[in-house]
Amino acid sequence: MAGPRSTFFRVSQKILTMEHAREIIRALKSQGELVEYKFMRCPESRQYLRYGFVVYKKPEVAEKVLDERFIKVPPGIFKTACEIKVESAGSRA
Repeated sequence: MAGPRSTFFRVSQKILTMEHAREIIRALKSQGELVEYKFMRCPESRQYLRYGFVVYKKPEVAEKVLDERFIKVPPGIFKTACEIKVESAGSRA
């Protein structure tokens, strides 16, 4: 049995606040249980960058998410719909 699977994500809009970050994680969690997640930040300003990593507990969930490639976050916290693009952590291009 394979273990957890790491994936890389990019977001179509700026992540301005902790609430924006939480909304992105909620959308990623809606696909399956996460073991961990990490948003990348600028080392100088500490502002969120528009990408990060998530680790799905079940590799089959990660595969499903990778096959679908995009997760939509409806307007709410974000003024317009936001897209999350998910890629394999080892194949960023």
